[in-house]
Amino acid sequence: MLRGFEETGLTIKTAMKHNLVTPALLIGTSLILTGCGGGSEAPKLPENVYQGVFVTANDCAENKNLSFDICAKAVDKAIEVHNQSSPVYASLRACTATEGAGKCERDINQKFRPRLIAYLVQSTKPPTGIPLYATPNGERGFQDTNKTLYLESDLKLQFSKKAMAVMELHAKPGKPGGLF
Repeated sequence: MLRGFEETGLTIKTAMKHNLVTPALLIGTSLILTGCGGGSEAPKLPENVYQGVFVTANDCAENKNLSFDICAKAVDKAIEVHNQSSPVYASLRACTATEGAGKCERDINQKFRPRLIAYLVQSTKPPTGIPLYATPNGERGFQDTNKTLYLESDLKLQFSKKAMAVMELHAKPGKPGGLF
């Protein structure tokens, strides 16, 4: 029963521990999440804060709402957050089991983590950059490290054409969150 846990990044001790508490956790989690969509909504910001989803600093600056300097600082911050906060898995198999097929990358330490595919740039002072990843179920949008969803249907967000193309690669046809 415990065979193969090392392949997924879990130790036998961890697996045994989880086997003892899994039923309680499942019941508790299902009660807490009843009625929730799984991911949280994007935090509310003042109306005058611009929010855009981009794939590079150049992509952000081409949008003409923010300067290249602001875009570059925000993207650098997002990469810093990605390097410090994204989940890390011991194997590709463990990462894929959690994040999904084709949604993982190898880090500098030869571990695996979700693939960074876009950035949310906010015109706060200082500018904010949030790393974005593919949504877990193919929704039309992105998610951050806290599983907050940034969907195409959110009219407060502006998606660049390049970000839309990346989103399309990861979205499943007919999934909620899109305009069509």
